[in-house]
Amino acid sequence: MGRTVPTTLNTKEFILPEKDNNNKNVFAYLTQTRKINADIVNDLINSNHLFQDVHKNCVFVGYNENQKPVFANQRGTNTEKKFVADVVNSNYNECFYLNHNSNKLIVAESVIDVLSIATIIAATQGEYQNYNYLALSGTTKRQSIFHHLEQQPEIDTLILSLDNDKAGELASQKVKEQLYQDAVRALENNTFVLEADRLIFKRGRSVSVSSVKNFISMANKKATVQVSFDTPRPLQNGLGGFTKRYLCSCSSLHVTRRSPKGNRTYL
Repeated sequence: MGRTVPTTLNTKEFILPEKDNNNKNVFAYLTQTRKINADIVNDLINSNHLFQDVHKNCVFVGYNENQKPVFANQRGTNTEKKFVADVVNSNYNECFYLNHNSNKLIVAESVIDVLSIATIIAATQGEYQNYNYLALSGTTKRQSIFHHLEQQPEIDTLILSLDNDKAGELASQKVKEQLYQDAVRALENNTFVLEADRLIFKRGRSVSVSSVKNFISMANKKATVQVSFDTPRPLQNGLGGFTKRYLCSCSSLHVTRRSPKGNRTYL
């Protein structure tokens, strides 16, 4: 949506900790002490998002779009001596991100929080991979949320699972406010996509549809309207529906948001 993402890139070299020759301490700590689903832990190890360093710490690894490791969070496995730290020169635009190519993103403060949520989802819904996951390493690296939204515009559902304390509540509020301002800016710039998951016909009958194939998009005052009924017939656009393009003009913008103090109107 034309968003400018703040950067916190480091010019110094990022170096992962030295790997141990096994993952026994890490696996035991995560599955027995933290009660993380064992299949999830194995998935992380197999995808190189997790390994044990020579000091028996968990090392959670984040990657950039080129699959190069650029972030790592260490967590000790000794329950009598707490140790948590990010590796020097980690990239906080990326943070620890599990990309399952989902349209839903869950955001939490720590990697353990993210894995705990994934464990609950695996137990209650079956497939934890139906979501993407982002651990912010606190509440101040919020730019990572917008970085990943920019990288994956197909994400249409953001679930904030930050801690229920002042820092978490403040961070959640700031994220929501920025998302709203981004939406207003997109409308002002005539650059946006409105997706539909239900079509209502002239006489009131409605039908559920795929939002991927049913939308109105606007860019540079050129609008595209596409509908698809998922019928066996290809129809005009080959998708079981119709696609039309229009030249639009918009001289003013009226946006209303409901707040606890009443409606706010932006012109």
